Amino acid sequence: MRNTSFQDEPFAEDADITAASSPFPATPDELKGLRPPSERLPNFTPFLVVAALLVGVWAYLFFTAPKNMKPQHLHVCETQGPDSHKTLCFH
Repeated sequence: MRNTSFQDEPFAEDADITAASSPFPATPDELKGLRPPSERLPNFTPFLVVAALLVGVWAYLFFTAPKNMKPQHLHVCETQGPDSHKTLCFH
């Protein structure tokens, strides 16, 4: 039998074992240190400002778009001539 680094060792419990944590939610007294000091939601002003700016940019682009645009699309086309190759064309 060869000697490996993974050998069975006897399991011994420590004398100063603490009980497992409770599966039930913590009491409000235990959570007091985890809440913000003011016990209210954080300030959402930066998120609202960014959302308002994005809506403003979208509205500007929407209302300034040309009214009668021709249909435009990209497709693969092949150039003509001696050194012809395929490329993307915009129509």
